[in-house]
Amino acid sequence: MKKIILSFLIISFLPFSSAFAIDWKKYDGREVNMICMTITWCNALQDQLGKFKEKTGITVNLDLFEESAAHQKVRTELASGSGAYDVIWAQANWTIPYAKQGFLSPLQPLIDNKDITDDSTLAIDDLMSSLLGLMEYENKLYGLPFFAATIITYYRADLLEEAGIDPSQLETIDGFYDAVKKLHKDGIAGVAMRGHPGEASWHQTVFLKGLGGKYFEDVWGENYQPTINSPEAIKAAELYADIFANYSPEGAVNFKYTDVVAAMQQGNVAIIMEGAPLGGLINDPEKSTVRGKLGYMPVPKGPGGQHPAFTGHGLALAANAPNLEPAWLFLQWALSKEITLDIALNSNHVAVSRDSVWEDPTFREKWNLPGAGGDFLKSFQDSLNAGDANYRPRISGWGEINMAYGEALQKVMLGQLTGEEAMNEAQAKALEVLKRLGYIN
Repeated sequence: MKKIILSFLIISFLPFSSAFAIDWKKYDGREVNMICMTITWCNALQDQLGKFKEKTGITVNLDLFEESAAHQKVRTELASGSGAYDVIWAQANWTIPYAKQGFLSPLQPLIDNKDITDDSTLAIDDLMSSLLGLMEYENKLYGLPFFAATIITYYRADLLEEAGIDPSQLETIDGFYDAVKKLHKDGIAGVAMRGHPGEASWHQTVFLKGLGGKYFEDVWGENYQPTINSPEAIKAAELYADIFANYSPEGAVNFKYTDVVAAMQQGNVAIIMEGAPLGGLINDPEKSTVRGKLGYMPVPKGPGGQHPAFTGHGLALAANAPNLEPAWLFLQWALSKEITLDIALNSNHVAVSRDSVWEDPTFREKWNLPGAGGDFLKSFQDSLNAGDANYRPRISGWGEINMAYGEALQKVMLGQLTGEEAMNEAQAKALEVLKRLGYIN
């Protein structure tokens, strides 16, 4: 009898969610509508939706669009208040603008509701803290991350050895530049990076911030006075342009990520700086001529420090979602360790958002990419842990400023403007956008 009473007392003092599982069938027969871009994780999620319906009885209707179309569709639906979608794809640069305009539902009230939150499935402390920070606005959480993006340096270990270059030289911007110059010969370009105006800043910010520059006076302090034409920013623009003009493949001024990946796969370049999530594609045994010859390391640092690119993608809930609570069940399940690991093991999605999956032996076995130097997963993980949520400013209007900045960089690459002239041009555009949107007077 004493044992029975003691057991009852122990259970009665446990948190309710630990003692009793939530009713996953609570919304049996309901439907949830979701929108996402055609990214590896969302593509793979489609194949998992049957499992969720079996578990809950809820049907998820997933609409996929290419990135620019997805952005436009999300913005249109949220601004109109149509309620067409419950679950929203939230790229990190848009989380703050969406939340600021009241388009997203804060998650804490849902997390606190233990009738619909399974803490063991949600396991929020297991989600990478740097990524959760991308989903916050004014200390409120508005989304759960599913994709962790950064860039690393991929280098041909065989070519560096032939040239007598120790890979450690690539750790600094000066050393990186000297190595690129030395490796640019015999029909092989020294380096390939993104030059297309819409994508160039994803790489060039490594040099901008590494040399002590920045886009705005103080993003964290909400001082949005642009500093794109500072001496440090001009120096970074001139260095980036010099690399493109003299040590990159022909046509690199218009390179997007697909072009950079192809250049390395085909053995046409000695070094690339590119997305860590693209490591599997770069090493694709059916397409890559350099598999097994590559080394990996974080991006170079300069006097201003080391600044690996950093962003993420997540799922959020629309503020006027018609099916808010069923959608919350779906978010917990879709971002759970079980589904995260399953997708990582059965697709090309390596950019996982959970610490436990990063340490999972089956994950590490699959994604321990072949190499001749460095450690791919360590370089990836170290870069994520050093991530700055404002690597590129997360404000409305950044798209316009980013394009103007990229176009200005391209003019320097092509010799049409000096670094100072181009950065003055980009500065003027940034001022116009920021004043129009009310960020500065």
